[in-house]
Formats: sequence, structure tokens, C-alpha cells
Amino acid sequence: MPIYLLHLDTVAQLLVLMQPSVDEGRLLERSAKQLQQGLDDFVTVVREGAIVGCAGLKYYPEQNTGEIYALVVNSNYYNTGVSAELMTLLFEKASGLGLSSVFALSKYSGHFFVRNHFKVIEVQNLPKERQATYDHQRSPYIYQKHC
Repeated sequence: MPIYLLHLDTVAQLLVLMQPSVDEGRLLERSAKQLQQGLDDFVTVVREGAIVGCAGLKYYPEQNTGEIYALVVNSNYYNTGVSAELMTLLFEKASGLGLSSVFALSKYSGHFFVRNHFKVIEVQNLPKERQATYDHQRSPYIYQKHC
């Protein structure tokens, strides 16, 4: 399970990986600048020299929690264990930060989070900073798992 430190030139690979999910409306679009600023958040799974899966983990220190975001797997690698590897990497990162829980917002991947033992929570349970940016019009479900 290779882990590569992400460099700025990796942003292009992430954008290409994310674009099909953005086009399908399953993932919020992120700019190259946003990805560059958040590179330290990301974990990746690499196969044959290419990033085939990624996810970010944004740290909310005041609440000792983290948000999983931009979780994407190349469709050629569905059902190959890449998403399980991403979850392992995310929870290793969360453990390294000493987080008590992680959460994710999703309209379309509920089965994935439930299968990974996340529970549905309400907006009021999010960190205040994240509550302020929650998109009530999109109204994604919120999934949480204790570390």
C-alpha cells in the first residue's frame, strides 16, 4: 500500500481523477488552488504509478474531529479494495492526529459509509465552523464514526 507525499504537480492528477465524479454531480468541484492549499489533507492510493484513489481529511482541532472529503476512486478500480485502503489511510491519519471522530457529508455514498460503520448525525453535531458552511439546499447526509 504505497503512500506518496503529494507535490504540487500532483494537483493535475487529482483534478483528472475527480472530474468524472464532478461531472456526474457526485462530488463538489474544487479548483487547483483549493487542492494546492489542502494537499496536506490528502491520502492517496497509487497503482502502476498513477493515483487511482484519494480522499482529504480536514482537521477541526477545537472539536477534535475531522471531515473526510473528496473521496474518489477511479472507476476502473471499483471493487478492487481501493476504497478500503483509503479508509485505512484516513483512519491512520486520524489516529496520528489524535482525533476522537471523523465525519463525511454525502448525498450519494451513504451505503459506503454505513458499510464502514458510520452513523447518520444531524447538522447540529457538526463543528460550528462546518455548520456555518453546510449547504442546506444540497442537504447532504452527514455520517460520523468514532475513532
